[in-house]
Amino acid sequence: MLIYEYMPNKSLNFFLFGEKFLHTYIIKHNIIATFIIHTAIASITRGQQILTIRKFFNRYNKK
Repeated sequence: MLIYEYMPNKSLNFFLFGEKFLHTYIIKHNIIATFIIHTAIASITRGQQILTIRKFFNRYNKK
């Protein structure tokens, strides 16, 4: 989750990397999605990051 806390000034490539990292982490460790969503949204305050988080979880839920 730290990868999102330190990305407010990074480019879109960093967000895409963060999505891939979280996707792999969730599958590998069987973490409950609601816990991840709660933690991610709690650590993000800007609109672009929130949209990125939602895009990631929408894609994750389809699989």
